[in-house]
Amino acid sequence: MELRDKNGIAKTLHKLGNMAYDTGNLEDARKFYQASLSIKDELGDKNGIAKTLHKMGNMAYDTGNLEDAQKLYQDSLRIKQVLGDKRGESITRHQMGNIAYDLGNLKEAKEQYVQCLKIELELQDKRGEAKTLHQMGNIAYTNGNLREAQRQYQDSLKLERVLKDKRGIAQTQHNLGIISFAYGDLDKANLQYLDSFRIKQKLGDKRGMAITLHQMGNLACAINDMEEARSLYQESLKIERELKDKQGMAITLAQLLLLEENAANISGKQQQIKHYERLEKKGR
Repeated sequence: MELRDKNGIAKTLHKLGNMAYDTGNLEDARKFYQASLSIKDELGDKNGIAKTLHKMGNMAYDTGNLEDAQKLYQDSLRIKQVLGDKRGESITRHQMGNIAYDLGNLKEAKEQYVQCLKIELELQDKRGEAKTLHQMGNIAYTNGNLREAQRQYQDSLKLERVLKDKRGIAQTQHNLGIISFAYGDLDKANLQYLDSFRIKQKLGDKRGMAITLHQMGNLACAINDMEEARSLYQESLKIERELKDKQGMAITLAQLLLLEENAANISGKQQQIKHYERLEKKGR
């Protein structure tokens, strides 16, 4: 078999892995990526190896295996740095920042995002810049710096509107709604949530719809419309069950339980319901 034939086979296997991954067939995706990686390793295709390692890192990340994902991203990053692949480096750093964020290491996450943003500005990668600004907004929000979070989200939203990135707009509007909610501007928060939800509905983004319905339920609680809150949480839960989103289900069920406990309060006085805020995150 000629080398060019093997190279073509490796690329095809990688694409088949992408297709399997996108359709949720993770077992086949893993097999295709592994087969592609073996051929690329045999050919010494460093660029191809780095791309496949990154994809395998994405798969590990999405299945909650953060340790494996981190190792795969690190291996991918080292190769990309040797090759001088700055765009690839920024993409992998972004994902490494996401892992650090999920693990609660906000300092490490911010360092990765700052390095990522530096490269994106250098390359004029507006789409990547928008995603990284959004994630930096998440860090600021988690640190309690609402003004900084709002600024980062607004900067991200400006770029997303220029790029006509509907999914990005929906995710950022959702998070801006959380900021408005935190400031007590409930009318503005409601408009931002509605804008986010309508876009997600048009895109068929069920996971995103569930997250925004949850936040709209939080807002209904804040104005003491408990029937509306219950309805919104139940709609969110219905989608989460369809998607088998165990984490989302747990959070929404907790909110419904708090509603029932509040309704059963023997004093007859409504208590303030604790809200579980659900930020939108962006991967690459």
